Amino acid sequence: MRLVSAVFKALKILELVNVKQRNVTELSDMTGIPRGTVHRILRTLEEAGYLYCEERKGINTFYVNQAVKRLSSGATDYFEEYYVIKPLLYDLARDIEWPIYLAVNDGFHMDVITSTEDISPFYLKDSILGARLPLFKSASGIAFLAACDSDVRKTLLLKMDHFIDDPRDRKWAKEQLMIAMTSSRVVMENCDWQNYDRPISSLSIGLNNAERAIGAITMRYYSSAYITDDVLDSWTNKLIAFREEFINKLRSRSGIAQDRECELAVAQLT
Repeated sequence: MRLVSAVFKALKILELVNVKQRNVTELSDMTGIPRGTVHRILRTLEEAGYLYCEERKGINTFYVNQAVKRLSSGATDYFEEYYVIKPLLYDLARDIEWPIYLAVNDGFHMDVITSTEDISPFYLKDSILGARLPLFKSASGIAFLAACDSDVRKTLLLKMDHFIDDPRDRKWAKEQLMIAMTSSRVVMENCDWQNYDRPISSLSIGLNNAERAIGAITMRYYSSAYITDDVLDSWTNKLIAFREEFINKLRSRSGIAQDRECELAVAQLT
């Protein structure tokens, strides 16, 4: 049986764009597929609704679109929220400048689905974009737990021992969670989720969609650039204000959607 190589190429390109927005040159370099073929595949996926294209700095850049939800019956509903949060995230990044990451919850992990790396003037060579972070060992995970309602948080914490063997790490996670529940933020200093001896720090807050916790936003920065108190003074309130604006935007969209449903119902009756 002959396999259709074009399908493999299209799926590979879709996977890469799903991790991070890309342009034709980047995808051609990463896959070895000729630029002309990449361009045709991208436009085909765009026509099918799986991608959409935006011009960034004069270059056509491709992003995943709503139709990707059709690829999995278990697709979560954060895509609708993603379209609300994306412009807000970029506005925040222009103010803070350090790269900011959005991670959504997937059980006992946090999937980092987007970032502002492309507009940040500060380059961190070890990107977490596309990473699958551990719920109990990452700033994003702890911030998400703090944002959960008490019943959900209790259920998740019952499984902590299955994911953290070292009692000292469990103690750290619980301490950070208590701080996050009272201060709405988590700070991991001089470390990252894979290595506890790194010159990178993270500041995270949990994110809600007005009904439940869905994830977290995390700012990463070089530890040597700031002391923790300065970070908290400078950026915690900005991140919290961002979360409130995001929730208000979602409520506004929900209200508009409900009004439209009512209008359609009335129109059908009349």
